[in-house]
Amino acid sequence: MSQKEKNRKIRAILAGGMVLGVGAAVTLAAWSDSEFAEGIFGTGAFDLEGSATGIGYSSHTEGNAVDLSFPLDASEISADQTIQAPFAVRLSEATTENANVTMAAEFVGSINELVPESWTR
Repeated sequence: MSQKEKNRKIRAILAGGMVLGVGAAVTLAAWSDSEFAEGIFGTGAFDLEGSATGIGYSSHTEGNAVDLSFPLDASEISADQTIQAPFAVRLSEATTENANVTMAAEFVGSINELVPESWTR
């Protein structure tokens, strides 16, 4: 095989490779697509306030817990007694979302025994 024939085969192989390469690139370009979207997102505010007196609600933290008044001395409590103290909760004025509240424990007794008369019913 002469040098001329070798060069011709090399050129033919390179030309075939270029055709395949360009074809693959065109095919990939045709199969790729991009989509873009834009949006504005915001959050709501939710703040629960509490009060031990029914007056003067505020947010309480673990380090700033409200003191509750129980109706009897702790030394008089026995194992079978249930003792409760009133604690009211509400959403603050800064709250922008409604709330569904589920009590974790059942109320025992009469609300009249628990709520001080100074509270509005």
